Amino acid sequence: LTLDRMSQGGIYDHLGGGYARYSTDDKWLVPHFEKMLYDNAQIMDLLTWAWMDTESPLYAARVEETAEWVVREMIADGGGFAATLDADSEGEEGRFYVWCADEVTDALGEDAEFFSSAYDVTDAGNWEGKTILNRLDHLELEGAEEEAALAAARKRLLGVRDGRPRPGLDDKILTDWNGLMIAALAAAIGSALPAHADSLENLERERAFLIEAFLDPEITPAERQARIETSKQRLIDLERIVLRDDGLVGRNTPNVRRAFNNYDLTFLVHAAAERDMA
Repeated sequence: LTLDRMSQGGIYDHLGGGYARYSTDDKWLVPHFEKMLYDNAQIMDLLTWAWMDTESPLYAARVEETAEWVVREMIADGGGFAATLDADSEGEEGRFYVWCADEVTDALGEDAEFFSSAYDVTDAGNWEGKTILNRLDHLELEGAEEEAALAAARKRLLGVRDGRPRPGLDDKILTDWNGLMIAALAAAIGSALPAHADSLENLERERAFLIEAFLDPEITPAERQARIETSKQRLIDLERIVLRDDGLVGRNTPNVRRAFNNYDLTFLVHAAAERDMA
């Protein structure tokens, strides 16, 4: 139930994907709007494990949407995954994410009533006079037709939101946090794309890049920068795999378990670094 409420609450970004750092209330409605790479990596792992046990379409959707967010918004300019997406924009926490009822109506027209009913959009709002999108009143997903209509509406609102001033991106590339996300993506990819064994090899190359580019004290600054630049294309290649039409979470449980055997990607970063630097 807690994972359901997190995944349907305001702590989850229903338009762009990804989970905020924490909830400020006991309902999972009001988040601290900052998004952390390591939080989302661990939540993706949890969702994949939960899907293995339940085959919940909600968990599958949240894994896929969070992965889409990571590869869309969290790749730093020089390659590698950035650390944090800030909570504030235009000097206000959450401004980028919240909505007025009139804004939703202007964006969605005749579809606004259906969307507003599903996502708790009201004139009064649910937080400081604005609305944090959530589906806490009905945790279960709707039927396929209704969910398709909601997805189309979310896409339109995301397009509007993308025109707003964005929160700042902390583009530090932290090796341990990158290791967590690489492992989480490996688990998700392995759960759905068993025919693409090379995808896990690509992630292993990214792990090797992290060790070499960030932890080897013998590398000069120029060599380090050259190696960082090669990471961008690797992550773009990973994006193509993650965003395939057949989705991230499939029904091949043995391959999910095989993928989780790759979870040691995170710990290999540290072990290999200590060995190489000894």
